[in-house]
Amino acid sequence: MNYSNPENLAIIACPGAEVFADKVVSHLRKGYRRNFDNMIAELSTNYGMEDHVAARQVNFLNDVLSSPNKCRVARKNTAAPDLR
Repeated sequence: MNYSNPENLAIIACPGAEVFADKVVSHLRKGYRRNFDNMIAELSTNYGMEDHVAARQVNFLNDVLSSPNKCRVARKNTAAPDLR
């Protein structure tokens, strides 16, 4: 899972473990957010851009690369060639 996209985070808990699962999800979201913020700070420093510009570009690339349903791109036929 991409650590900068916590929307994909989910835990299936057995009955009675909902409170524990909620705490785990909350803890992991904080970690993902901290990693994202650190990555953005490093990228903005390395490439001389403002934080919000770096964050926007990272989010754009995450959307394009991980979600083909959000960004439909015309693709060539990827079916295997007929070798008969």
